[in-house]
Amino acid sequence: MRGERRTPDPASDPAPAGSAPEELRPPSVFRDDSSRLQDPEGLSRSMLKLDYAILILSVILLWIPRPWMSRGRLGGEKRRSASPPAAGPAPDSPLKKAGGRTAYMRNYDLDFIREVKDARNWLDFFRALVAGYGLFESGIAGVALVDLPLAQSGPVIAAQIAVVAVAVALQVPASAERGVLHCHAPVFFIQGLLFGLVDWRAGLVAAAIAWTNTPLLKTPLTFLPVTGAVAALFSLCIDVHPVYRFTALGVTLLPVGQALLMKERLVTGMTRKLPGRDPW
Repeated sequence: MRGERRTPDPASDPAPAGSAPEELRPPSVFRDDSSRLQDPEGLSRSMLKLDYAILILSVILLWIPRPWMSRGRLGGEKRRSASPPAAGPAPDSPLKKAGGRTAYMRNYDLDFIREVKDARNWLDFFRALVAGYGLFESGIAGVALVDLPLAQSGPVIAAQIAVVAVAVALQVPASAERGVLHCHAPVFFIQGLLFGLVDWRAGLVAAAIAWTNTPLLKTPLTFLPVTGAVAALFSLCIDVHPVYRFTALGVTLLPVGQALLMKERLVTGMTRKLPGRDPW
């Protein structure tokens, strides 16, 4: 009878397209791809969860410049009361002088033994590693960003890239002494960052290959780009999104570009020759 509701039989009485009973219709957000894009709020908010506490702490760790990690900088300790350092070398000495204070020799080549003995390098490595995992892994829960529509994932991915770019840029300028600047090569910082940026396996392989070939890659000018290239190539085997792959390559090239703009060579460290203040 007209107006009487009956259960449709798919075999004998198939319902016309688009006229299925209301109780049998799936939710509109799961109907097809076009309807999914029409309801981005419910989909993205239910599947993507941001831990703002972890993200903020990660940004703070990444954005601490290397000079601040020296003794007294973060704690606000003043050194004006320290005893005057010994007089520096003669003006024609090859050592770098700064304001008449202790002289330091700039190290332009990488030395594996010297670098691994420097505790500040490991501090850079582990803070970048922990903050990188917080920024790219533990701070973002639910669905992977690359699996979401670009309208929802784009701003978050762009913010991640901006954070790591600023973080690396902040590590390069380092004050040697009283306004005398040099470009520090943040080798350990970048290698720790790659563990979270691409994948721990790609970061480990890139670091191992780069340090194994240190006799060939003597300077950061070649060491850093090779590290980024190896990480990007190896990430092809572990299904890393191209956005993060190119970001890994970009952050290794950034210090090289900064050094060219500042017309300075990348320095791996400073060797103190006379008693006095630490330049970092």
